[in-house]
Amino acid sequence: MEYNVLLDGLNDQQREAVLHKDGSLLVISGPGSGKTTILTRRIAYLLNESKGETFKILALTFTTKAANEMKERIEKYVGNDVKRLFIGTFHSFCCDVLRKYGSYIGIDNEFTLYENNGEYIQLLIEAIQDELARSDSKYRDILMKFKEDAVLRNSVQGIYAKIIQLKNRLIAPAEIHQVGSNFSEDFRVMYQLYNEKLRANNVVDFADLLFLSCKLFQERPFIGKQYRNVYRYLLIDEAQDTNKAQFELIQALCGREHRNVFVVACEFAQ
Repeated sequence: MEYNVLLDGLNDQQREAVLHKDGSLLVISGPGSGKTTILTRRIAYLLNESKGETFKILALTFTTKAANEMKERIEKYVGNDVKRLFIGTFHSFCCDVLRKYGSYIGIDNEFTLYENNGEYIQLLIEAIQDELARSDSKYRDILMKFKEDAVLRNSVQGIYAKIIQLKNRLIAPAEIHQVGSNFSEDFRVMYQLYNEKLRANNVVDFADLLFLSCKLFQERPFIGKQYRNVYRYLLIDEAQDTNKAQFELIQALCGREHRNVFVVACEFAQ
């Protein structure tokens, strides 16, 4: 494909970003300034420049809709070579990772991913009720205030929200004490019981997708190396929206040697 097609309508800085070779690059600009156009055309450029090669490109964004729209735009430039591109959300990428390699950290690759939070909240309720019903429970005294069903159900949504917040910060139940005294012992126990219930039912929640993928890349670095061998270029859209888990995932995936990281961010992000 002629470069003038990919560069049509771009200013000098945008052209420079699209044609950037190896190495890292951060593109910062305001809303509506063509960030997505730069990202999609850069991917098309990389694919066109490497026809006949086997490496792939990984592009991560925040919504499935955005990923699908970007893929359609790229396909118009590269045709069948779009097969060498994985473009999707952080969560969809992590789901794919865990389906393939989760067994290395004890996750069955046939795990279930529920459609809505209500199903996860019900698992949390069951985890607490099951523990209270056990004759040999070592946590009964801690959890007694949730013995009444109405009390438990009125409290559980907030408990679940805090658990997800901690997972997004990559904080496991055993590490809660490291983040201060804002979390009670009964909360730590419920977080632990919830995780145990997830594993017992072969279920993964959405925060787990990133949490467990980070754990996998950190504890099994050879898997990250395999991904770096396959995906020579990593591109990240709307990087200003990354949380700690997503940032740590990128670091764990890239390791020390991977430098072909292209990041697009909005300068007006709060």
